[in-house]
Amino acid sequence: MRQDNREIKDVLDFAEIGVHEKALAVASSLSQARKDMFTQVYWQHTARCMKTMLAYAVRMILIENKMPAEKDELWAAFYECVFDPLFYRFPLKERVSQPKSKTKTTVIDELVGEDFSSATAHEVTTDGVPCPELGATDDALLQFMYQFAKGAAEREVLIALRSRRLYHRIAVLSGEDPLEIYRQRDKDKERDEEQRLHKDIYDQFRNYRLDGDLEKIEKLRRVWETNLIKKLHAKLPSDSPESSRLMMEELEGVQPLILVDIPIKSTRRGGGGSDGLRYLTEESANVHSAQFASPVPRFGTWRVALDDEQLDKRVGKIRIFAHPGYSDFIVDHLGRSEIISALRS
Repeated sequence: MRQDNREIKDVLDFAEIGVHEKALAVASSLSQARKDMFTQVYWQHTARCMKTMLAYAVRMILIENKMPAEKDELWAAFYECVFDPLFYRFPLKERVSQPKSKTKTTVIDELVGEDFSSATAHEVTTDGVPCPELGATDDALLQFMYQFAKGAAEREVLIALRSRRLYHRIAVLSGEDPLEIYRQRDKDKERDEEQRLHKDIYDQFRNYRLDGDLEKIEKLRRVWETNLIKKLHAKLPSDSPESSRLMMEELEGVQPLILVDIPIKSTRRGGGGSDGLRYLTEESANVHSAQFASPVPRFGTWRVALDDEQLDKRVGKIRIFAHPGYSDFIVDHLGRSEIISALRS
């Protein structure tokens, strides 16, 4: 029995939740509901696009405010804005410089950018606290980030978020085929290569994120962006109309031209996640109150994607979003496979 106990201890390297065998049906329903919520709600493409745009702006703000004094000012203001929003006073308009951008702007964007320089009408900036339980609004947080954004690129992304002018999805790379029939198609070799590419991109991005290396993440995005522009140059014929050449010139000056969304839920290093949900078999449990269970209960393992890394790769999709002013031009000249191949670094 001691030997058996030692064997069980070797298998159970970390604490896990287990159920009785009769509860597997309920556990299966919960697992499927969790997966459906991620595919239909949390990781739905529009929600992920907005999150990717916001992540880019936050990443650039943190990179540009990395000096100790700048970092202290940023975080002190952030805590005040989030936890004491009614006491937070937005900086004066003169504090915000307006760097020029090569990207075309609309009248709406210019008005929104001008409005970003001062507090919105619904934000309280007086000394009184009429409703202290209120938190900072989404709009106020976007406005806060705008004050600390030093570059034109991240400011324009924040303006686009506020005006709901989102980047357009131009390609999707799935970790697994959504339909089993796809596994029998003629392009199995191409699909295998895409799955390997998905794994390589996911692993690389996840390591950078766990390391907190924002500069490497941004460098990787720019490498992908450069690859895409090179592919556009190669596909654009030499006798293309002047309008296409002008569009290409404009496109090369756009920052950011593309944003790549890689959903990451797993925060544990080195893998080693659960192989599934452990359950107590019926024959190992008491079937009558007068009976005793076996000294060493026997557990089974029900295969289910409970580990976050498995969920990332099975449910998460790598999506490439492009600037709304140039997305049509990109997809007119590059096919899906060509766009995805730009992610090879």
